[in-house]
Amino acid sequence: MIDFLDRRPAGLYRIKGFVWFGVPGHQERYEVHAVGRFLRFAPAPWGRGERRRTQLVLIGSGTDGPGLLRELDACREESPEQAPPESMWGVLRYVAPADRGDDPAAENGAPAEEDPAPEDDPPPEDDPPVGDDPAPEDGAPA
Repeated sequence: MIDFLDRRPAGLYRIKGFVWFGVPGHQERYEVHAVGRFLRFAPAPWGRGERRRTQLVLIGSGTDGPGLLRELDACREESPEQAPPESMWGVLRYVAPADRGDDPAAENGAPAEEDPAPEDDPPPEDDPPVGDDPAPEDGAPA
């Protein structure tokens, strides 16, 4: 699956849905979102009684639909329960740290810290709303 996602054909510009890999230690559903060269997986629990399956929507133009289906079908693993956990490394590199559980800030519910702004930069000023230009000080229209 990762090979297919890493080398998406020209004209395929969005993929959305979820994937079930079925690999031991990775039984959750992986939501997938791909736009252009951006790719992100987010593990999420399955709904109660929800069937384990993969469901994707591919959006593009000028693509070979039957060819895409063949490529996706070739991604199926016949015995995922026998795959080693390290077979998921290609997927896990596209999971955000907060979703992986290895972000220390996320562990205690705190948002991840952002880099502070350099101290030599002045704080940004708010732009006035469009059409709200202040009148000249003498009160005359501009």
